[in-house]
Amino acid sequence: MGDPVIRRMALPLVGYDGPPFRWDPERRALLRAELDAAFFHLYGLSREEVEYVMDTFPIVRKKDEKAYGEYRTKRLILEAYDALAKAMDADEPYVSVAMSKSPPMAT
Repeated sequence: MGDPVIRRMALPLVGYDGPPFRWDPERRALLRAELDAAFFHLYGLSREEVEYVMDTFPIVRKKDEKAYGEYRTKRLILEAYDALAKAMDADEPYVSVAMSKSPPMAT
């Protein structure tokens, strides 16, 4: 279960001491989008600026369009950005879409 020293240091921070999670690419994409959106907010970027920044990644766009038929990374980040903005405007805590999905446990 990994390095015991790291586990002792990290567990109080994350509050989880269960088995490792199985790799779930869809959940990971949502988590990454939420993190990216949070950093865009922290840096004070407007939604329009986020759209511009996302349009500066042509390789990501090309790969997304090939795999998903759309620029999925941009859509997920903008959806998370909007959800975070809505929570902040309402002075309510943000509820993570990715974290609300039960992660599959490794077997």
